[in-house]
This record gives sequence, structure tokens and C-alpha cells, in this order.
Amino acid sequence: MFTALIKSSNFRRLFTALLLSSTGLWFYYVGVSVLVYHLTGSALSVGIIFMTRQAPVIFFSFVGGVIADHYNKRLVMPMCKLLSALTILFIFFVNTTQDVWLIYVIGFVSACLGSTFQPCRMAAIHDVIDPALQKTANVYFNAAENLTMIFSASLAGVLYAAYGIQILLVLNFILNIFSALLIFSIRDLGITKQISSVTSSFKQRVLAGWRCIRTTPKLNKMFHYNVYSQIGFCAYFIIITIYPIKLFSLDSQGVGFFYSIYGLGTVIALLFSTYVSQKDVLFYETLRPYLVFVHGLFFVFLSLTSSAAFGMILFLAATTTYMIYYLSQENIKLLLTDKIYMGRVSAFQNSITIIVLIIFSTVYGKIGDLLSVRAIGLSAGLFLVFFPLLYELLYSLGPKTFSMESETSS
Repeated sequence: MFTALIKSSNFRRLFTALLLSSTGLWFYYVGVSVLVYHLTGSALSVGIIFMTRQAPVIFFSFVGGVIADHYNKRLVMPMCKLLSALTILFIFFVNTTQDVWLIYVIGFVSACLGSTFQPCRMAAIHDVIDPALQKTANVYFNAAENLTMIFSASLAGVLYAAYGIQILLVLNFILNIFSALLIFSIRDLGITKQISSVTSSFKQRVLAGWRCIRTTPKLNKMFHYNVYSQIGFCAYFIIITIYPIKLFSLDSQGVGFFYSIYGLGTVIALLFSTYVSQKDVLFYETLRPYLVFVHGLFFVFLSLTSSAAFGMILFLAATTTYMIYYLSQENIKLLLTDKIYMGRVSAFQNSITIIVLIIFSTVYGKIGDLLSVRAIGLSAGLFLVFFPLLYELLYSLGPKTFSMESETSS
């Protein structure tokens, strides 16, 4: 399947553009995470970075979803990348603890643009990829952001230690310029054709995505499963920044190395997901609870070890299971969602998930400050261990709690 995909110039350009921009993204992520922790020494402060980057998704994903389904993605996607890269350059002015608020503001603005870009990227699959290859392409596009972590995160840690965050900001800007140019060169990107010619309001367009979710039972169940499981998964961002520094005494290079391990786990998950990309929805649904359970165990063991080497192995195992889970869920969404709703369905999933992430990343940050950093992974891991059983039990007792397909569309 990948051989057939790589022959498509549209796939090559979009995939390369995503790789370039995600390389810059990890330079930025690693740089600001280490910078804030060095300036403040607080796990909560690191959690707030994540929160401010994710908060705009709650609203702007809806904007992005409507844009993805109704406007020219060939223009919107490059503009999002360029404006985000320009905004991030203002981190040059952060030098003291009193300046940390600027990182939060910049993260917020950049996330607004990213929230518009993501639904467009998801909807673009239907524009530029042959239908027979879309599931495989979806796996690669969703993994692109994490693939570059293998080298970019470690490199970011080394560059930060040697030259500071400034070099990372410049590289992020350059890479996003090339990414934007590549996306703009894809002439097949455009406006998704809608079935109805009737003009509808922004609210009606947004709610059409929600109706698609609630009237498709399996999609509805996947939606709720994703949202609730994020209560455990959202500890990732804090763990990947704090554990290398506090538990394993590896400093900024260690943070970069852990991000690289995350990227390696993505590659392993990508190979597996490519192998099973032609499976049906039932296969992915059967696999789902086992992945969440095993991932929770890895989080628990990671939080109990003091060995950096063993910790890296456990983190690789956790990342691999998480990425297989994530890519499987994305393929369920692709299989069950009509292309005219893809942007808006993605927007709803992103927005509700982010609400959970914001709440619980703050909770985990506070747990780390009040108890210990080990308590972050222990609490998240134990939740994930018991979540699949609890979810299936509640669903079997009262499926209407999780399913809204019986409701009539308004």
C-alpha cells in the first residue's frame, strides 16, 4: 500500500510538508517546555503550557471544521503554518520568570491557528488521495507529527543546551515556510463539494457534524471512548518533560531523548497500523480495550522505576501502545464518517477531548507539585488500567448514557 501511496505526488508533497512543520513544532515544544521548567521549577507551570496550547481548540476546531468543509484548504493551510511560525518568534523576548506569561499567550495564539489547520488536514485526505488508499494515507498523516520526534526532539535538546532556545525558534520558522510552500503547490486541494446547495448558518454547519456523530452508533461510541480515555492519556505531556529531569536527572538532553523515544514508538505503531490498515471496524474495536489496559500498566511501572534505561524501555512500550490505539481510533473515524462531515466531526472530537485535557493536565501538574512527580504517572496509569472494564460495564448497563443515536435531529 505504501508503494502505491508514494507514487502519488499529492501524498509526497503533503506528507513532506507535515514532516517539515512537525520537525519545527518539536523544536518549539521541547524548547519552551525546558525553558519554562528551568525558569519556574514547577510541574504546574509546564502543565499550563499544555493548557494554553490546547484551550483554543475548544472553539477554533469548530471554525476549522467549517472552514475545512466549505473553504479553500490550499490557501487556509499554508496561511495557518506561516502565521503560527511568525507568532512563535516572539518567544525571543522571554528571558526571566516574569516573562513566562508571554509563552502562554504565544502558545494560545499558535494553537488557534493549529486548531484551524488540523480539521483541514483531515479533510484534505478526501481531496488528494485515491479512495482505495485513504486508510493507509490516514495512518501516515496522523503519525507524521510524531515520526519526526525520533531525531528532532533529541536534536532540540542538544541545540537548546548549546545555543539556547533562539536557534530552535529560527529553525521552526524556516521549516514552516517550506511546509507552507509545499502545501500551496498541491493543486488538487480545494473546497469540499457539499451535497446541499442551500446556504446555512455557521451554527447549522457546526451542528451537522454533531448530528453525524450522534446518529452513527459506532462513531458515537468511539467519540465517547476517546474523550474519557484522555483523562489518563493527558498525563503524557507532563511526564515526558518532568520525568527525564526529576526522576532520571537527564536535563534538557533527556527531555529531547524521551521525545525521540516517543517518535520511535510511533514508527513501530505505524508499521503495525499499516499492516492492519485494511481491517474492519470490529477489529479496531476489539483491540481498543487491550491497548488502553496495557498502556496503563506501562505508565505505572514507569513511575515506579528509578533506572533511566528501564524507564526509557517502559516509555517506548507505553508510546507504542498509545500510538497504535490512536491510529486505530482515527481509522474508525475515517471508515464511519462521510467525507462532507469529516472536518466537523474531527473538530467536535478535538474540542471535547481538549476540555478533558485542560482540566486533567492541570490536575496532574498539581498532583506533581503537592505529592511527587511519580504520583502523576501512577494516578494516570491506574485510571487507564481500570477504564476499559468500567466503560464496558457502564455501557452494557445503560448504553443510552453513551449513545445518542435515538435522538432526533434538530
